Amino acid sequence: MCQDFDKYYNAIYNSNIMDKDSLLNLIKNMRISLSVSQAEMAKRVGISTSFYGMIERGERTLSFEHFCQIANAFDITPIDLLMILERKD
Repeated sequence: MCQDFDKYYNAIYNSNIMDKDSLLNLIKNMRISLSVSQAEMAKRVGISTSFYGMIERGERTLSFEHFCQIANAFDITPIDLLMILERKD
């Protein structure tokens, strides 16, 4: 299941199907709504604060692994995070 989802995520993230800016804005807005700093989120995800900031700004690709870790940091599943994104559109 996870391997299939990994392929699905990579296919849509690297195509025009997914609006990357919307995904990154959703992640940023969810973080802000929970009053979590970039530094705290980076710690939860297991990456540096500067790298996390680059992900939010779209300067670095959001890998499937980091996508899953971010979802987990929000205490939701990666699929739930994509469903939230879909409802926002």
